[in-house]
Amino acid sequence: MQVTEPQPSATPKVVAVVADLIFRTRIIRTAESAGLDILAMSSPDQLPEDPELEVPRLVIIDLDTTRGAAEDAVIAIRNRYPAAHLVAYGPHVDKVLLHAAQQAGADQVLARSALNARLPSLLAAHA
Repeated sequence: MQVTEPQPSATPKVVAVVADLIFRTRIIRTAESAGLDILAMSSPDQLPEDPELEVPRLVIIDLDTTRGAAEDAVIAIRNRYPAAHLVAYGPHVDKVLLHAAQQAGADQVLARSALNARLPSLLAAHA
């Protein structure tokens, strides 16, 4: 199965930075089902620089994409999209990583399993 990453629309409502292709695809499909435009990428380095893009309502970041710099990545995303609801997620066993994301300014920090379970309602809340 080949997944085509959506092209940025003028106003993506959701930005997802997710390393795992299968989980990224699930987020894309769930967002589309909720009627949300989504921009998905595998690394924070791929965030668009276009100042014309409006701030999304929701940003989801996989802390595994941060290559050990979770705090820096969360701070950079928070600075770029200050009004967005920022959800960071990672392995439930890495309490230090999850705590670092919360301290850096994530609005919500979840274990991956919790995000997976709450994804439809989380996206629906930002539709």
